[in-house]
Amino acid sequence: MLETRHSPGRPQVIPAWAVDSLKRRLDDPETGFGSYTQVQQWLSETLNVEAEYATVHHLVRYRLGAKLKAARPVHAKQNSEALEAFKQTSATT
Repeated sequence: MLETRHSPGRPQVIPAWAVDSLKRRLDDPETGFGSYTQVQQWLSETLNVEAEYATVHHLVRYRLGAKLKAARPVHAKQNSEALEAFKQTSATT
């Protein structure tokens, strides 16, 4: 029987142990990242792993399937009572 061999390819820039650590950090609801640049800095400062922005973006967004937590802006004059009323009525429809 023929044995199939796969080319090992290029080694990963971000090692598996760093990916596991990053995944744990992304899964934690208390902590999060506001941008991929913050992820890149965290990898560099905490784990001593240097990676380009595009590599970090591809890893986080496509391989890990995570979306970064970014607060959406709220207008200062927004009526909080009207917002709560809307949330209650829209949940029932």
